[in-house]
Amino acid sequence: MNASTWAQVKDIFSHVVGLDAVEQRAFLDENCNGDAGLRQEVEALLRSNNEAENFIEEPAFTVADALPADPEPTIDKVIGHYRIVREIGRGGMGTVFLAKRDDGEFQQEVAIKVVSSAFLGRESLDRFRQERQILAGLTHPNIARLLDGGVTDDGLPYLVMEYVEGESLIDHAEAQNLSIDERLRVFLKICRAFAYAHANLIVHRDIKPSNIFVTPDGEPKLLDFGLAKITDIENDNLRTATTFRALTPAYASPEQLSGEPITTASDIYSLGVVLYELLTGSRPFNSESVPFEKMIQIVSTLEPEKPSMKVLQTSKVGGDNRLAAKRRQSLKGDIDNIVLMAMRKEPERRYRSVEQLAEDIDRHLSGLPIAASEDTFGYRTSKFVKRHWIGVTSVAVIGLILIAGIIATTVQTRGAQRAQARSETIGGFLQSILSSAAPEAKGADVKVKDILDDASERAKSEFENDPEVLARVLTTLGRTYVGLTLNEQAEKELRAAVAASERANGENHPVTAEGLAWLGIALGFQGKSTEGVQVSNRAIAIARIVHPNGHVDLGYALFGLSLNLLQNGDASGALPPAVEASLIIRQFLGEKHGYYLATLNELGLVHESLGNTDEAEKFFRETLTLGDGLDHRYRIYLAQAATYLGSLLIKKGDFAEAESQLANSENLYRDILGVSNTSMAVVKQLQGRLYIQLGRFDLAAEKLRDSLMVFSALLPPESGPLLNSKIRLGLALTRAGKLDEGERHLREAQVVAARSLPASSPIRAEIESSLAECMTRMGRR
Repeated sequence: MNASTWAQVKDIFSHVVGLDAVEQRAFLDENCNGDAGLRQEVEALLRSNNEAENFIEEPAFTVADALPADPEPTIDKVIGHYRIVREIGRGGMGTVFLAKRDDGEFQQEVAIKVVSSAFLGRESLDRFRQERQILAGLTHPNIARLLDGGVTDDGLPYLVMEYVEGESLIDHAEAQNLSIDERLRVFLKICRAFAYAHANLIVHRDIKPSNIFVTPDGEPKLLDFGLAKITDIENDNLRTATTFRALTPAYASPEQLSGEPITTASDIYSLGVVLYELLTGSRPFNSESVPFEKMIQIVSTLEPEKPSMKVLQTSKVGGDNRLAAKRRQSLKGDIDNIVLMAMRKEPERRYRSVEQLAEDIDRHLSGLPIAASEDTFGYRTSKFVKRHWIGVTSVAVIGLILIAGIIATTVQTRGAQRAQARSETIGGFLQSILSSAAPEAKGADVKVKDILDDASERAKSEFENDPEVLARVLTTLGRTYVGLTLNEQAEKELRAAVAASERANGENHPVTAEGLAWLGIALGFQGKSTEGVQVSNRAIAIARIVHPNGHVDLGYALFGLSLNLLQNGDASGALPPAVEASLIIRQFLGEKHGYYLATLNELGLVHESLGNTDEAEKFFRETLTLGDGLDHRYRIYLAQAATYLGSLLIKKGDFAEAESQLANSENLYRDILGVSNTSMAVVKQLQGRLYIQLGRFDLAAEKLRDSLMVFSALLPPESGPLLNSKIRLGLALTRAGKLDEGERHLREAQVVAARSLPASSPIRAEIESSLAECMTRMGRR
């Protein structure tokens, strides 16, 4: 079968596989166009799909007989420095052979994986070599080393890996009759290995028990990182892209099955499934003979049964009710919660990192409280809102987000009972805030700011004697203010949050670090960058102490440092923390989170300040590209990216697209924040600049009047944004022939600048230049 025919087979198969027999025949009649050979291939693929009892255990679309055949290496054939001994495994991505060193240098047994061209074609060889080089750097005692690699004489990529003797994870646990605690200790080592890989920006993407071997001395080894995804945002050439999803559906995450972007959260879900099977003897969902499309539906919609209940049904307990009951008791509670938290449908609700999953297992083994908990009322309510969003007011949505966010952070505390009590206290408090702020209580035009202000005043009153709860409430309120660009209010709440946390927890505490990280951001957005640098550096230092294995709060603190350094004019200093912040935030939150988009925007601004305009444009465009299908509440980052890109395009002279991007930004800001805010005023100012360049002076004056009106209401007269709008308005009016009005605005700017700015200020120079043009047009040379 040639490549063109195979492409047709794959396309038709993907359309008909989910149809019933009658619909399949009709579709094939219509789309095979009488090509009997083509139809025969599709029907063979359909038969293989329907007949393979264990189909779901293999990678998607792995039907060996239906794939185009690659030339198979034979016994005694030499590949690189190695001679093939025998085949030891075969899967959807290729065939694995045992081989021995053949160059006489020294004796060594290795595993060679020859990758099928159906999944990694010749056009991907350059990327394959780059991945091979990076993966060869993975040196961890529980990861099988990648030793070498290349391309066979037949043009097929191959990987030379450490040969691991032993048996798969599940087989080892059953053969050794390991107890629950012994299984957890083996799994802890597996988690540490994955945490190491993730820290090196590598996601496995196909975690399953058969990819985890245990050596005779009991050490687990992770196999098959050779087709892992490199999560390097700096090099587009390293981004993998395959026609088919290389995965094993029974262990794949919901987002992986549906073709969404894959992050470390996908590996965490798969680890949860592996742990489920390791502890119960069966997988969470019955996957035997289930079509791929049905599996997507099952994994995306059905909640897995608790492991403590599943173990009663497993056949591997051997019908011993006493053993089943003992295992159930061991799994009930903490282990149920740990496994199910790792397997939550939404990536953002799982453990933020493999290290956090490992920490919970370690705490359980040590008899300490864990972070994982069962779903709360707040979460179930938010799911209801998501299903019925049209009938719920925006005020209620914001309130529920606040409740869910604070409950989620509250339960991660030192004592389980104490955490639960605080969670209920905060949940009840915010439920009452939500009720009192509902439209029927305050009128239909109730604003989100009103809710936050009410919550702040009541929290300070009700939790005056409970600084730990107060710190958590005020930190969440401060973060919410930042998200609404209400940075003065954010600063006030976050200063109070940090003070309360220091009083309750001391300086070196996660809540203190989080409050300082967001305070640094709030200061940066207000231009208070000197203090902002100090606060952000303090937040970074504490976060590195209290989160030695990384944490998203460290990403926030680094973002704040970059923001403040850039405000101070230190673009070179701002670049390293911006890069690190972006990597950390993507690792913990994923590409579709607004905070990750914020880091891309920051990287764009830093590169623009360094004069790297092409690099800056790339980051702004990446934000807008990732915005497709973005959560509604993160649209503000798209508005920012469109603003920054519009400004950059004005500098580059691409006025047509600049106008389009700024119009997009204007519409987004109006929808999100209304018209009376500094973000909208900045967009209007940029539109004014653009229309002056285009010679559309009346339209420029209209936009600049709007900008000036907002800035005048929100900023002091000597502020740079306000003076810039006034200068440009004066220039637009001058060029529109409205000389007296233009002179008036420029003279007002001149008076304020002379009083507040040094003579060397570029703003003063711009005022004098614009006044000179106005006077010339008036004939007052």
